[in-house]
Amino acid sequence: MNTDLLLVVVAGYTIYKIGWVDGWTAVNGFLVLCLLIIGSAAIFRHTSYWKRMKAEKEAAEKAAQDKDEAPKP
Repeated sequence: MNTDLLLVVVAGYTIYKIGWVDGWTAVNGFLVLCLLIIGSAAIFRHTSYWKRMKAEKEAAEKAAQDKDEAPKP
């Protein structure tokens, strides 16, 4: 949950820089692009699809580990 708070802080800083300091510069455009990507990932992490994907990954890793531990004939 701390990453979400950090995302809000960085978004506020970016809005401040664009609105009252520099305007639209290449660096501020890059910050906005990064915020869009990270914001999308944050929203994705809070969906049930993320939990299902994580569970499937853990099941696949456990199956691979069990296969490696199987006795060789």
